[in-house]
Amino acid sequence: MDDNFAIEQLSKILAEVRALREENKEIKEQLHKLSEKQEVVQSFLSVMTEAQDFSKTMEAVEKVTMQLTGAGKVSFSCYDNAEGKFFTADDGNKDYRNADNAEKLSEIKALAEAFESNADWKVFEQEDGSVLVPVVSNDGNVLGVISAEKEGGFSENKEEFEQFRPKSEILNTIDLALKKEAAHQLSVTDELTKLKNRDGLNEYLPDVLLPRIGDGKPVVILMCDIDHFKNVNDTYGHDAGDVVLRDVADILKQNTRSGEDCTFRFGGEEMLVILACEPEKAVERAEDILSQVRNSSHTVEYNGQQTEINVTISMGVYQIDPSLETEMTPQNVRAIFDSELKKADELLYDAKEGGRDQLKTTPELYNAFLVNKSAQALGVSVNEQAAVSELSDCILNGENDIIVEAVSAVNSGKTEDIRTAIENKENKVLNVYEKIGNTAYKDIPDKVYISKVSKEQLDKIVPAFKNKNIKFSGVQRDNGSYTLTVGKADEKAAKGIFFAVRKNALNDRTNEKTADAKKEPVIFNKEAYKNINNKTFINTDAKTAYIISKAAEKSGVEFSAKFNGAKSTVTIDGVKNAEFLNKLQKITDWADKIKIAVQKNIDSQNKGNGAR
Repeated sequence: MDDNFAIEQLSKILAEVRALREENKEIKEQLHKLSEKQEVVQSFLSVMTEAQDFSKTMEAVEKVTMQLTGAGKVSFSCYDNAEGKFFTADDGNKDYRNADNAEKLSEIKALAEAFESNADWKVFEQEDGSVLVPVVSNDGNVLGVISAEKEGGFSENKEEFEQFRPKSEILNTIDLALKKEAAHQLSVTDELTKLKNRDGLNEYLPDVLLPRIGDGKPVVILMCDIDHFKNVNDTYGHDAGDVVLRDVADILKQNTRSGEDCTFRFGGEEMLVILACEPEKAVERAEDILSQVRNSSHTVEYNGQQTEINVTISMGVYQIDPSLETEMTPQNVRAIFDSELKKADELLYDAKEGGRDQLKTTPELYNAFLVNKSAQALGVSVNEQAAVSELSDCILNGENDIIVEAVSAVNSGKTEDIRTAIENKENKVLNVYEKIGNTAYKDIPDKVYISKVSKEQLDKIVPAFKNKNIKFSGVQRDNGSYTLTVGKADEKAAKGIFFAVRKNALNDRTNEKTADAKKEPVIFNKEAYKNINNKTFINTDAKTAYIISKAAEKSGVEFSAKFNGAKSTVTIDGVKNAEFLNKLQKITDWADKIKIAVQKNIDSQNKGNGAR
């Protein structure tokens, strides 16, 4: 009886031990999960402390939401109290157009603002199983809304989002980070127009423009000025002027994509637009902006009544030189940009002097614009861009009869006759792109253009291109410069050569090796070589060899010379002309470029053909 009782008690104890072990295991698992969550939270706090713009802040919010809730897809739409709109962030810029489902977000915002206490806070489940999580600050302001989706859905009571309640550590951090960034944005934003100011430009240039220029991508500057703005202020008052400034700024913002594009108030009625797009598209967008401003009315108060007034703008459009001679760095980017900006400003001045309400740009940029517009008007496919280029040349030259003939060919369904129509008119061949290069312009696929090439640069680039088997075509422009066309596949190699030439960084040995492959060395005083005793070879480059030869001739020193690029040689009698040789070695400019070699075996050297 006692044994049975003891066994029974022991069984109970063992059962309790097993239960405790299971409970302990569960506690350990919970502690581990809590530890992981704590690490996630701490990492989040660290990232938010270092975040420098809205995009990094909002990206951190989305990431921590996914980590803490297991959501597969998360987006955070922030609320701008000043604008009264939700926005997403792209490269540090607010984009009000990318906030999904703005109407629904506004509805959630209104519901969240009605919460009377922290206990009322809740997550809103949508019909598709996704959730909308209001992000509410300690003072009851809605900072934004998190949208989250999870395969299989979230728990019934949405406990995954408990850490996003108001006054939680995460919410306090989000609140502080957004306030910090909002304060920063105020410092780089013009108060009246809400465009970026000069400080904003100083941030934009190294962060956005510099990497784009470094990648060889086009950047176009639009320098804008409101026409007769002083008359608006003088006639209707400065309040009316402020209305016009805001309205024009809004038009510029509406025509500026998020991300790499940006708009700035540069001072007074001057505004600056930077477009990260192809140059021909930039001119088209600039024309659209001019039209929108021209056709917009601005409601101002005048003599106690609401009055509609209209203004126009003038614009200088300039593409930043993609082949800048000076390498752009974070330290010099503003100085280089200001230099390029002056060219846009000069074009703006031309637009003003030309009658206002217009844009002025460079011939190259306008020609690219015409190519694009011609393609659209004629319905020419991308494969027929060579023909379109010729059409644009006709437009610039005022040869409208050729255009009419080409358009007739298009309208008759014979698009292949565009080239024929142009070339046969008065037996005129306009396909100048085939005059320079090793490949016809029309045969180059996926065309990439290298512009503003000087004749001197062209003479170095062409052999380098041929040496690398780069297919190219080219044309000389009216201003004397050249534009080279290569295929997309050769873009990197071709631009590498071009940039090296522009910076005078091509290795002399490589240049001369290319030239030497085409011509034999030039030998001077070949017969004299045989008569020179105690042969001493002065090895140097061709230019220095020429200078030494002239000096030897002037000094009465018998010599022979072989001009062969970097492997040129002047030969003299080193014993008889030791004084002359010493003088050479004492002249720093020459001594750094020459190497002296003395002949050891006269008989073997005499078998050579000329100086070494």
